[in-house]
Amino acid sequence: MMAAVAVWYQAAEWMNLGDTPTYVSATQFTVTGNRTTTYSVGRRVKASVTAGTIYGAITASAYTSLTTITVAWDSGSLDSGLSEVDVGIFNPLYSSFPRLSAGIYTQGRSYFSNSGANNGEIALQNNGGGYFYLRGRNGGGCEFVNNAYSASVTSLDDTGNFTTAGTVSGSNITGSSDRRLKSHIKRIRNATDVVLSWAGVTFQRKGDKTKRRHAGFIANEMQSSTPELVFEDDKGIKSIAYGNATAYLAEAFKELEARVKKLEKKQ
Repeated sequence: MMAAVAVWYQAAEWMNLGDTPTYVSATQFTVTGNRTTTYSVGRRVKASVTAGTIYGAITASAYTSLTTITVAWDSGSLDSGLSEVDVGIFNPLYSSFPRLSAGIYTQGRSYFSNSGANNGEIALQNNGGGYFYLRGRNGGGCEFVNNAYSASVTSLDDTGNFTTAGTVSGSNITGSSDRRLKSHIKRIRNATDVVLSWAGVTFQRKGDKTKRRHAGFIANEMQSSTPELVFEDDKGIKSIAYGNATAYLAEAFKELEARVKKLEKKQ
């Protein structure tokens, strides 16, 4: 069994990242550019030399004008016949997932497992050097975390509820409204009185550095008159389905129109 493990350890999945290695010594080679995060300490490497193929683990990786990689070889050593160096798919710097070169893709399902109390996570780097994180969400679903790794800015729970801290924009946002999806349908009554009870306000959002003013309603105040419009997330934060409020506005308009026509007939 140990022999089988040894074979797997040597012949695990390898990647040729397209670097041209230059022989320096029995334990060192160089590649162009800063490649220290790819040729990271502890990562397995496979080298093609005059004597054949040798395997080892990186013990040092430093960049000046070139990246110099030092390797402790399982057996054998580098020589001037060095022609290729492949790296093991698992990179110790990114232990949750192998570091892949551009153009690499996978088929089927990939798993990012949790580590203890921490959810599975993907870090996406932008060209400015910052990161945006996608991770599993406690209780199910997933969430996006900001660059400072200080707050979840968007979440999607296991039932499909989507919550975001910013602005949602789109060319057309709709809500399912087919009669076949609904039951216990009731007409809205006394819509005018309901709408008149709403208190429109302007306000600033806490934590918004732009100090931009917004217009709307206070969900807590509307809950008693129109509970159908008020929702609450798992953290107890209330929100309003503003689009659904148009049903009350439409019925209030019709009630007012009926009153106007009734008054006109009396004249």
